[in-house]
Amino acid sequence: MTDQAPAPGRTLYVFLDESGNLDFSGRGTDHFVVSAVYTTEPCRSAAVMQALKYDLLGCGSTDLDFHATNNTRGTRLRVSGAITTLSGTIAVHTLWIDKHLAHPSQHDDVTMMSFFGTAMGRWIGKAVSGDHTQVVMVFDSVLTGKKQGAFKAAVKPALKQLGIPFRVAFHPVKSDLNGQIADYFSWAWLRYVESGDPSGVDALAGIRWTRFNLYQRGTRRWW
Repeated sequence: MTDQAPAPGRTLYVFLDESGNLDFSGRGTDHFVVSAVYTTEPCRSAAVMQALKYDLLGCGSTDLDFHATNNTRGTRLRVSGAITTLSGTIAVHTLWIDKHLAHPSQHDDVTMMSFFGTAMGRWIGKAVSGDHTQVVMVFDSVLTGKKQGAFKAAVKPALKQLGIPFRVAFHPVKSDLNGQIADYFSWAWLRYVESGDPSGVDALAGIRWTRFNLYQRGTRRWW
């Protein structure tokens, strides 16, 4: 999606992935997390991940899709180690909620993705600097059409205010190495807020990583 012609120069790429689910019942996760990995050098970060994939392949590993939930502990350590070499290339911003604080009117996938889209759009407005000539956002295409539409509709007004071209694309995380980096940050933060396990967060130390609780002022638990 774009409202303007593409521009040459420094493009800010933003790769997003989510962890947790939007099941507002005892069967669901207690939290929902969306992480954004942003960089002007996506080829460099992707090359580091690709090199690790070939290294693992050469060692006989079959654990080659970097999806933290499914990877072995050994693979997660290797992936996290590779990511921490990118401190000068990537930065990360994570939005998250305790779902129990969500008002019943928000207990809907489309409404919640709109909520996150609005918040992410506001954050991007702060992340973009004067030398960025366009913004490209890439989200996991596992989202349904309605969720995609809600997210795009919510983020678009904030992106328009930037005054530079923007694009929003949906692409399978399994096919995008930068999206897999975002997966690792979302997974690590979900593990921390769900169970208090800091190991995933600690393994990613050294990367500039900001986090924001969208319900930080919430007190009432609705379910």
